[in-house]
Amino acid sequence: MDWFGLLSSELREQLRPTSLGWYSVENPFAPDPSQGYSLKAGAACLSAGMPNFPSLYALRESLSFLLGLSVEAIYEKSRPWWNVCASGFSNSAATC
Repeated sequence: MDWFGLLSSELREQLRPTSLGWYSVENPFAPDPSQGYSLKAGAACLSAGMPNFPSLYALRESLSFLLGLSVEAIYEKSRPWWNVCASGFSNSAATC
């Protein structure tokens, strides 16, 4: 099953990355890194180091694939998922 989710900025600020790199900290060249570090704000703290080139190649191919599809084809494939989401919202106890 495929999953898609959103993360609020408040919750994101509570999370800590599992790895660090010179892109994710405020001063990667501090005189004494053993004294600690300060993470960059926001999503920048998740950038560990050099770009993940294999994922960039996969992204390029994915975009090429998607650009080759018609809007109608995307709609037809995604409509069942939207129907499930819509029925879940209409059946929920939360109201607007």
